[in-house]
Amino acid sequence: MKSIFFFNHYHNGDIYHSRAFIKPVAESHESDVFYGTRCPDIILKDIPVKTAHLPQLHDKVQFHETPDMLFVNTWIGSWFDKGLPNTNECTLRFAYEMWKHIYDGINERLNTNYSVEVYKQEDYLPEFDYTQFDTSNVSKWVESNSGKKILFCNSPVHSGQCDYNGDMAYIIEEQAKKYPDTHFIVTNPINSDLTNIVTTDSITKRETCDLVEISYLAQSCDLIVGRNSGPFCFSSTKKNLMNETKTFYSFGIRETDNFAHGLEVKAKNIFKYYTGFQDLQDDIKELTNELHSS
Repeated sequence: MKSIFFFNHYHNGDIYHSRAFIKPVAESHESDVFYGTRCPDIILKDIPVKTAHLPQLHDKVQFHETPDMLFVNTWIGSWFDKGLPNTNECTLRFAYEMWKHIYDGINERLNTNYSVEVYKQEDYLPEFDYTQFDTSNVSKWVESNSGKKILFCNSPVHSGQCDYNGDMAYIIEEQAKKYPDTHFIVTNPINSDLTNIVTTDSITKRETCDLVEISYLAQSCDLIVGRNSGPFCFSSTKKNLMNETKTFYSFGIRETDNFAHGLEVKAKNIFKYYTGFQDLQDDIKELTNELHSS
């Protein structure tokens, strides 16, 4: 049987959102399964795929066959023109429809029987097998730092998710002063002398990509704030989104950039259109006040 070579030209979040659909193929296909990306190999460490360089194929090519390989594009943008339900959304509910189509294409070409029909959409929320990663530094920090924790995914976005691409430093410092016993964790360092503001890399102690460790750290956070990119995406695991004690707050220009939009999750999943810095500041102030009143 031919090998399968998944590929995606774009960002960490794009690869992350394909995890749950790639995994059953990687675990059961009779030949090798590859994944070609520009992203760090570590984000796929717990899935049995062979990471590889991107093939010389256009980012809109959906399927391409050679005598011994089937290439399959996992970028959602390459599937927007198929007339699928919820098209043009960066959501799981679109990805679910897209992967139905991808699985059908694989089955037709390779005589396999991959299917998403027997599962609910929520079953495809991404998750990690953290035993395959070194999360010891995060565990040590969490054990040594009790109290409420807020994760600010304040790194810049790369796909136009929001008109504001700043680091929220003023908002974060304002709330950190008000609540000195709460840990304000930032993915992008800000200029502050407050000891209760801490960067994720000082917790994970990784010099390279620590997105998986951030998602693990998010399990211990009460409120997760950010734009729908990178660290915010990786924090939006199935376990976290199905935790009714957590609140996710994202902001930007499209509600449908929120991967969990339209799903039945147990966490409070809030999206706000970005209308200005003052409104963002007011929303975060309200959320932090609610957290500390509970």
